[in-house]
Amino acid sequence: MRIFYAFLIIVVAAILFMLPVSSAIFDFRTDLREDVFTSPTGIGETTANVTLGKPIYDDDTGTIDILSDLATDVPAYSSYNSTSRDLMVAGLTANTTRLLSVS
Repeated sequence: MRIFYAFLIIVVAAILFMLPVSSAIFDFRTDLREDVFTSPTGIGETTANVTLGKPIYDDDTGTIDILSDLATDVPAYSSYNSTSRDLMVAGLTANTTRLLSVS
């Protein structure tokens, strides 16, 4: 029975040790990149399409942060095309020009 408990402790310790390894690998494989775009919207338009310089790692759109220099904008991810690296941003104020910062 002691061997079983020792084995169980080793397995649990190995699992606990490996949990932060996956986030460390993600941090190692990805670089934080920030692109800035001048993005105008027309009358009645509340979305803008921007082309990213590099693809999003593993198409993980949950890691995208979008900021605007306009206080009236609430920029949010709408869609992403991994082939052309086109990112659709929604929640923008119509008929204005802003600087979008995508990281």
